[in-house]
Amino acid sequence: MIRVLSERIGVVTALALVACGTETAPPPPPSETAHHRTGLQTQCVQLPPTTPSFQPELKWEWTGTAEFRQVMSTPVVVDVNQDGTPDIVFNAFTGSNSQTGGVLRALNGATGQELWTVTDARYRVRGSAQIAAGDIDHDGKVELCTVPEGDVGLLCFEHDGTFKFRTSASTNTWGGPSFADLDGDGSVEILNGNHVFSANGELKWVGSDGAGGPGTFGPLSFAVDLDGDGFQEVINGRAIYEHDGQLRCVHPSLGQGLAAVGNFDATPAGEVVIVSGGTVALMDSHCTPKWRVSLQGGGAGGAPAIADVDGDGQPEIGVAGSTRFTVIETDGTVKWASPIQGTSSGVGSSVAFDFDGDGKAEFVHADQTRLRIYDGTSGAARITPLTHSSGSAYENPIIVDVDGDNRAELVVPSNNYLTSGVAGIRVYREKTGAWVNTRRIWNQHAYSVTHVNPDGTLPTHPAAPWLVPGLNTFRANTQGNGVSPFALADLTVTALTVGCDYTGAPPRLVATVRNQGDASAPEGVPISFHQGDAATGSALLGVAALPAPLPAGQSVEVRLAAELNTQSLPYFVRADANASGEGTVTECREDNNSLSQELTLSCGTANVPPEAVCKNVTLPAAATTCKATYSATSTPIGNASYDPDHGPQPLTLRYVPAEGVLGLGSHDITLTVSDGLDSDQCTGTLTVVDVTPPTLNANLSYVQLNCGEALPQDATAHDACQGDLTSRIELVGFNSMRPHSEITYRVTDDAGNTATSAGTRPVDVKDETLPTVTLRGEAEVTLECDASIPYEDLGAVGADECEGALTVKVFNSGQGGSTGPNRGALGEYHVQYQVNDSWGHYAEALRTVLVKDTTPPALTLNGPAQVTLTVGTVFQDPGATATDRCFGNLNQAVVRTGALNTDVPGTYLLTYTVQDSATPTPFTARVQRTVTVESAPKKARTAQR
Repeated sequence: MIRVLSERIGVVTALALVACGTETAPPPPPSETAHHRTGLQTQCVQLPPTTPSFQPELKWEWTGTAEFRQVMSTPVVVDVNQDGTPDIVFNAFTGSNSQTGGVLRALNGATGQELWTVTDARYRVRGSAQIAAGDIDHDGKVELCTVPEGDVGLLCFEHDGTFKFRTSASTNTWGGPSFADLDGDGSVEILNGNHVFSANGELKWVGSDGAGGPGTFGPLSFAVDLDGDGFQEVINGRAIYEHDGQLRCVHPSLGQGLAAVGNFDATPAGEVVIVSGGTVALMDSHCTPKWRVSLQGGGAGGAPAIADVDGDGQPEIGVAGSTRFTVIETDGTVKWASPIQGTSSGVGSSVAFDFDGDGKAEFVHADQTRLRIYDGTSGAARITPLTHSSGSAYENPIIVDVDGDNRAELVVPSNNYLTSGVAGIRVYREKTGAWVNTRRIWNQHAYSVTHVNPDGTLPTHPAAPWLVPGLNTFRANTQGNGVSPFALADLTVTALTVGCDYTGAPPRLVATVRNQGDASAPEGVPISFHQGDAATGSALLGVAALPAPLPAGQSVEVRLAAELNTQSLPYFVRADANASGEGTVTECREDNNSLSQELTLSCGTANVPPEAVCKNVTLPAAATTCKATYSATSTPIGNASYDPDHGPQPLTLRYVPAEGVLGLGSHDITLTVSDGLDSDQCTGTLTVVDVTPPTLNANLSYVQLNCGEALPQDATAHDACQGDLTSRIELVGFNSMRPHSEITYRVTDDAGNTATSAGTRPVDVKDETLPTVTLRGEAEVTLECDASIPYEDLGAVGADECEGALTVKVFNSGQGGSTGPNRGALGEYHVQYQVNDSWGHYAEALRTVLVKDTTPPALTLNGPAQVTLTVGTVFQDPGATATDRCFGNLNQAVVRTGALNTDVPGTYLLTYTVQDSATPTPFTARVQRTVTVESAPKKARTAQR
């Protein structure tokens, strides 16, 4: 990209500032140009040559607390919480101890607000070590790896600082890990010197050329596809490893050191820059030396940066030593050297960036006392060196769009344990907004643009950076994020109105400011408000500012409090104008920033009282104290209380009590709301409830009892609110009259909270006594045979000394096929009574039932017992009826005896006899009927004659 722009620069050398509509630069992507710009039909850009602006101003600084604010490692910038705003993550330590006891911290990149800190003492980090960030497990969120305290292994965290895993292999001191997919299989590897791990921390291989890094300071290995074979090689100082750990080669004459990679000749393969022992050397992809040069100013030399700093299309190398920052040409000649103060270590690192987009990158280095931005061609300072402080290890500033405003910022770590100054993180921006845009990510110390995607994922087959136009760089960022590096903002005012928060409120002037340019306008651009006419004279009312970066194509309301004025007067507002009328940013157009309007600054005077609305709430009591800590802030009684006219002052809410420690039960909370003129009041009930089950301790071990023996009282229960609840323990499932029970212990407090034992307790009960059967009534019963009377058994009672009452089973037996005592059939019957207890014991009893016939049959004459007949009359015998209680109807068994001749007068006796079947002696019954046969009357005979 830089080379292409350089060619275009020659065409437009006469254009210092290209206004909208006069330059046909390549258009930004549609997402950046979808907005409409009034009066602008082409791009809003400024192309080189420009008047460079290097006026860095402090955007924000974080100085933390007394503990863990010393920063002596290079930060990384990634979006850890997926809110669209980049975040800064870094290691921090206390005092001068950068070896142990450090913590990992994260800040919001736009504000410096702390997001999280890993405070768990188990996960302390090495304060001077470096960090790598990226999505290594493909969950859509970045992970973070660094060196733990004590320098052994790696410590990796999730995006929110929670612990992920730890490795026990590898050592490092000031260096740190990097991420890459070495073999292009979609799985990310973690590099730490000559150790390579999988994405879950498993050791894959260890290189044979030692840990690497200068002296005891530790390695900074990284990966790149040097030869275009689709696999990434691991560069660890002087050594090059294949993706599978095989040592490809080692520089034949250099010691261990730090490296960078780029392309320094016409071949497509990359070359490796090595800084070792005060020597800067270049070797090809097979470790063949190409040149070497001594580093000026002494010192072992820090991690090199690579960029084209003079616009000749060839990369230069920047290296910091002890007392000089040295820039070396592509062929190994020293281009220039500038004094620095880096004697504490002599291994400080540096970075590069083309701040003004002129095709010539600048080198940036922070030593022990100053931060400098160098003109790459001459070595002259582009800025007055900024005050800085550091004990100086491997750390370096980074250039990144840290707040998402499409402008580059400078992120600077610092510490003050060796030299006086600020400890923490500082973020600088260019005062006029002239620095071009850049990427919103810097994910590791050995940073290369093509080796990490904007969302923090790691490409499977990343392009070698030197094969992408403009990216023959290392430890350097580039213009990015889809916006032209030369895009400008263009502020205009589209509306000026009076704003009223409520009736009677103080009025405010409200200006709608729109950015109709192609670049974001930075936060803090001044917006001035005036009373009067801009042409004839006006009075400045005040200056407000853009509250946040204003992206291209978007608008924002900027407000200024004003005094009440019921007259209609002219007012005007001017964007990008301070109290002196001076602008602070370069815009595409400077002639469209103002708007005038006739306004009456009044919001009326009537006041509508507020309304207090309360609700009843509950608060759980603490498990240990049975009390609740109440705060009106966390447990508000107010239920959408409101002020209908929103004034004259903001609605205030006052709770009585506002806080306290409350016991169980109901408590009245009074809410008073006020708008400054009127107030209203309501009362809500806060009920503290016990929601914690009692504590139940139960012995669940096996126990055996004798019948009647009580279960051991070895369970206890306690409740924070009620105290000892042992007496309330229920034994669910226990039966002392059964051989086996599975007992569950349960206890419930007054609030209905129940605790149950975690399991059941097995209980066996022993019983060696036999059950008994006791007859009701006699063992032998004699019953009169009578079929009309059913048999009613007196039954028996079953009992067991342990089990108590038992169910009696009844079995009948009889004679003649009868199934039991039959009152209508003679015989001897037996009724058997049987019981079984739960232990398998058995008992029985027997009742004998004798059914006998002791009653003779009943014989009854049919008709009269005295019958008189006339001689010759036919006698119709009505017979007799016989019944028996045992044998029923015996009519057929009735026998008549006695002679009867109705032709002979006389008295005749008829006897009726019946006999039942009783055994052994049948019963007989007799009845008699007298029949008298009379002669016919004599008259009757005479008449007949």
